[in-house]
Amino acid sequence: MKSNQGDNMLQKQIINDLVEWIDMHLEDPLNINIIAEKAGYSKWHLQRMFKDMTNKNLASYIRYRRLTCAAIDLLSSDYSVTDLALKYQFDSLPSFIRAFKRYFNLTPTQYRLQNRNNLLKHGSTHLNYSNGRTACKSAIKFAVI
Repeated sequence: MKSNQGDNMLQKQIINDLVEWIDMHLEDPLNINIIAEKAGYSKWHLQRMFKDMTNKNLASYIRYRRLTCAAIDLLSSDYSVTDLALKYQFDSLPSFIRAFKRYFNLTPTQYRLQNRNNLLKHGSTHLNYSNGRTACKSAIKFAVI
């Protein structure tokens, strides 16, 4: 029994470290091959372990985080919607707008117009890491309206 608990704790730490790494690389091209190589596991095992620990599949998690960060950027920057689609690795502007609307029930422009004042009242929306990379906070309440 202790071995299973130890294995579970190790898997949680691996997934936590991987989530932090993914969050720091949301603006980079990410695919299962790159992530599995980083984690040191086979693609199949990594995806199974990630799903077991987070109840989300890896691709859905990355899309969720990219959309959340794009939403924060919409409120805290003057980036165009096109620039954000490119920044967060969407294949096209229409695919970004469709994904954003599915997640937030608003287009990116509608989201910016309706929510920008709320976020500006509450300060910073990004985490700064020691390596100079920036990752947006996942728990910003205005990004998940």
